[in-house]
Amino acid sequence: MSRPSRVSFFDCFAGIGGIRLGLERAGMRCVGSCEIDPLRREVYESNFKTDGEFYQADVRALKPSDLPRFDILTGGFPCQSFSRAGRGLGMEDPRGKLFLDLVRILRATVPKSFLFENVQGLTLMRREFSFVIGKLCALGYRVKWSILNSKDFGLPQNRPRVFIVGFRKRNGFEFPKGMDGFAVVKDIMERKVERKYYLADAHVRSARLALPSGWRARRNGIVNVGNQFPSDFETGDIHSPFGICRCLVPSNESVINAPLIMTRWPKRGPPTIRHLTPRECARLQGFPEGFRIHANDRVSYRQLGDSVSVPVIEAIGREMGKCLTR
Repeated sequence: MSRPSRVSFFDCFAGIGGIRLGLERAGMRCVGSCEIDPLRREVYESNFKTDGEFYQADVRALKPSDLPRFDILTGGFPCQSFSRAGRGLGMEDPRGKLFLDLVRILRATVPKSFLFENVQGLTLMRREFSFVIGKLCALGYRVKWSILNSKDFGLPQNRPRVFIVGFRKRNGFEFPKGMDGFAVVKDIMERKVERKYYLADAHVRSARLALPSGWRARRNGIVNVGNQFPSDFETGDIHSPFGICRCLVPSNESVINAPLIMTRWPKRGPPTIRHLTPRECARLQGFPEGFRIHANDRVSYRQLGDSVSVPVIEAIGREMGKCLTR
């Protein structure tokens, strides 16, 4: 843990606190937060000391004049409008327009910097992405963006995300390059797992399985050993524990989208296949063991799929901190 610095931030679209945790690990201090979902707020408050901090649930009702002073505005603004899951409606979706509230706060408070995160799909929507970058540059910020992948920061997850950083002053900021080596799914798996996370035998028998020869192939990438059912978003892919897994996505009320892992490929009989548990999904995002996740599995899967990868935020935060404290 680095020594605390004077760099402060306001946590907008805070979710369960992934950005906050990463920046606090980088030695920064949170002065307040904004999150409209009560279940996410419940998890947030159970993990962070928020007494005395500024809080506003709805960003649309937030008055910049009420905010305390801060150096960085952060925000993982709603990504559904720019993702395949959200049909890519962009600014035509009311959730996409919430970005403009970040612009409104920046214009009124003029912090030294900002850090925003979204899905990679935003960069593929040229009109919308140009609109986002243009709005930020028009406020007088020097803007940089980069696509960083969680698998390059010690996590066994293929999760490319766009990160947008801006500074009022030129300071030589560069995005982190990641780290050497890689992790595999087996590194984050629990030893004892409840039966409810395993697929029923009938589902295992109906799965389309690849040949065992692919079991340990491509250790540095996604290793699919079969598929449980056809899916537009590959949520039925069955992964080997000796590779990385697909991007964690939010579950909905009817489908659990937690990655499927084949934990055993016996010589005789059906293999053993199960979903990653909520705790394993938390590890997949870089949350520590002591982080309290929601008690309801479906809620937890959804929250973790919506979150950021903590080590990526920490690495960006350390680079930003260097620039702001020179």
